[in-house]
Amino acid sequence: MIEQDIRRTFGDLALFQEGMKYHDSLLRILRAFAMYRPDIGYVQGMSYIAALVLLYIQDEYKSFMNFSNLMLKYPLMPFYTFNEEFVTKVLQLFKQLFQINLPDLCDHFEMEEIKPRQYVYKWIMTLFTTTLP
Repeated sequence: MIEQDIRRTFGDLALFQEGMKYHDSLLRILRAFAMYRPDIGYVQGMSYIAALVLLYIQDEYKSFMNFSNLMLKYPLMPFYTFNEEFVTKVLQLFKQLFQINLPDLCDHFEMEEIKPRQYVYKWIMTLFTTTLP
């Protein structure tokens, strides 16, 4: 799954395609994390975060360390371990804040049956790297 996801990671940049500058480093970072934390393993979305860290730091070892630290922080890790109780609470909190801050848009989403789980989950799993330019 890691190799498949790497091909899709920031596809427009082509920096992570096989044979390109960062492909092997990103592959090693993600494999190392999966071995370091087999209880979590690799989960889709991690490639975007690891790729962004690697692009910014440009050192494989330091990128692995920073990526691992990000993944293991409390607000993010429950999403990768699929802690349903925690995720449900976060989504409920988001919904309340959405209703308070953007009531018209929130009501429109409700009318269209667009639930926060459909978009908030992806935002958090990729730390907004696939959603914002």
